[in-house]
Amino acid sequence: MNQILRFAMKVALLTLAVPAAAYETGTHKQLTLHAADRSVLATNPSVLSDLGFMPWTSATYNRGTPLAPAESTRDVIAFGATNEDDIYNTRALNHFYDPQANNLQGRPLTILGVKLGNASPDFILEDRGLQADAHGGTLNCGLPCPQEFSYRKGQQALLRSLTAASKVERDKAMYLVFQNIGHVVHHVQDMGQPAHTRNDQHLHPVPFLNTYPDWASYELYTLDHSADVELALRDYAYPKPVVLPTARHFWQSPGTVPMYVGMAEFTSNNFTSFGTQYAGYDNIKPASGFPLPSGANRYLKEMFVGKPVVYPDGVWRDRNTIYVAGTVWDGYSGLQSEELPLAARSLLTEFPIVTTFFIENSEVWKAGYKVLMPRASAFSTGMINHFFRGKIDIAPGATANSWTIKNAGTQAMKGTVAIYAEDANGNRTPLPNGSAYQDLAPGASVTMNATAPANTSKIVAAFRGQIGEDGDPQSDYFAVAGKVISYANDPEIVIVGHSYYSGAPNTQQIAFRWSSKSGVRALPVGAGGIFNEAFGISPDGKTVVGTTWGLVEYTGATVEEFRYILDPSLIPDRSYNTWRAVAVKWNINGDSPSAATYLNAGKNYSAAWRTSNGGERVDGEGKLPQGGVVPVIWNKNLAVSFPPALTPRNSLTSADGSITLSTVANKAVYTQNGVVKAIPMLRGHDISVATHVVIVK
Repeated sequence: MNQILRFAMKVALLTLAVPAAAYETGTHKQLTLHAADRSVLATNPSVLSDLGFMPWTSATYNRGTPLAPAESTRDVIAFGATNEDDIYNTRALNHFYDPQANNLQGRPLTILGVKLGNASPDFILEDRGLQADAHGGTLNCGLPCPQEFSYRKGQQALLRSLTAASKVERDKAMYLVFQNIGHVVHHVQDMGQPAHTRNDQHLHPVPFLNTYPDWASYELYTLDHSADVELALRDYAYPKPVVLPTARHFWQSPGTVPMYVGMAEFTSNNFTSFGTQYAGYDNIKPASGFPLPSGANRYLKEMFVGKPVVYPDGVWRDRNTIYVAGTVWDGYSGLQSEELPLAARSLLTEFPIVTTFFIENSEVWKAGYKVLMPRASAFSTGMINHFFRGKIDIAPGATANSWTIKNAGTQAMKGTVAIYAEDANGNRTPLPNGSAYQDLAPGASVTMNATAPANTSKIVAAFRGQIGEDGDPQSDYFAVAGKVISYANDPEIVIVGHSYYSGAPNTQQIAFRWSSKSGVRALPVGAGGIFNEAFGISPDGKTVVGTTWGLVEYTGATVEEFRYILDPSLIPDRSYNTWRAVAVKWNINGDSPSAATYLNAGKNYSAAWRTSNGGERVDGEGKLPQGGVVPVIWNKNLAVSFPPALTPRNSLTSADGSITLSTVANKAVYTQNGVVKAIPMLRGHDISVATHVVIVK
């Protein structure tokens, strides 16, 4: 067919292009509310609260005009589902997908070789690239119009709801998240209408005449019998939650073998439609152009004898009816349905007219409700859950200005994690150096270092990339996860001292460092030492100084030298041994202290009790070989000098006077703002003494 003729045919067909809803908007609203109320949004409050969204039933969203009523989350999703048919007439042309065509590669609505729209999953997911509607739109964009609502754009809105600078922009994005979800589940539900999965156009009403042809009877009957739909949802609930690897799997499984899993392939492979009915007479055969359902396991059976039945022309008849009966197979649940009437012989097939003509009627439609409605609702629920499947946690790390990021979900996450700070006015900004690519298995954690401003009230972790098998870290089709936490940028309190167990001699005491942000840690005893003490902390809390004690063996020389012995039984004559101490310092790396560094081996005695940041200068005292205790200063290279005056020991009060150390019942405590607070001890210890406190701002 040449291009001119094809174009002319397309124009002619589009002249008649009016809404072709799979289900009327009232039915979509019914299915969507049923699905949404069973999704994680309704059943797990943390899903919304983690993202900083309002609770499920709170009426907080507005469509953007002052007169628009406030809507809850479920209301917005339902609005999106109905709006998908209401945006403009020709949008419904993108609601079709025939999964059996092109060796299971699928096709959009196609008439006489002319494609009248985009394939439903391509159009509403945009996972294979941006889509455009060649026929209409609400934007002042000319033709073709960009796709306005999709799964892709919903995830982009979710990212903006976490990262946009102003609260106004984030609130707009929140609304769009849920509206886009509604548009997506509308398509999932359309795949539960056989005509939409079997390339069977059913445009209605007829242009200019405003009449409804017989092919529209299923949708109209369903809308008028919402009670039957509700009964099907109640009495034939889908047997298991729907969890699939990607959003596209909700339409069709990949491969060249029919799987009956995705909504489109299940419906197309099991059911016929008004214009794609079974062929044959006594031997049931598949419809032309559709290998499935094949007619196997289908049989003719007289059913509903004497019961009035509505036919597509809207007329009730009570004549005995011969039906195509059988069961349908569900490749996801692994279950076979009960016997169902799947098609009816038309009255035109009755003797003496012997033609092949099968048709639908109200009993066929109601039987389909038992299978298609619960499945469409369950798959809509599954799609909502898939959208929010990612779960990420963020918490202050073990050290100042560090953050622990955890994949708290059940699927691997590969992509970029960015940390944002929100101030008291609701403005969010990214933290400098607070963004990095991460590859996190379920349950895995990673530490990121970034400094939050002093006026921070909330911290946000935003992930974009791949979650499980869905999403692409390198494109704009990505998956999103986020976490919003309250944050008080309180200064870090660091306290040092020593503790031990009352059932053991105090010579087993261990120096400790406690931080209000990272907890308590033991400070290692120096090589050859037996016990230690801590006396001083640098202003940044990263260097601690003190003393390690050990036994000294007298060598008989005029100068006593330190020789630390871990096992005193190795000393021949204990009468010549005495306790001696050597000054030490520890550097804190992350939340872990380094090994002790001796500040002057070879002296009879030394102790350190003050230090600058990094141990650039350490003050203390030492005993000269010829006797006498003198002031000592060690520089960063551990070289020793002797100042004229002794630097006083640290007081038990912080520099600003806000914290005071003391002991209550043999346990170290600190008092802050009149409140006495315990200082946690090392495991197994029950006696402690605190010697110095600093506040790190």
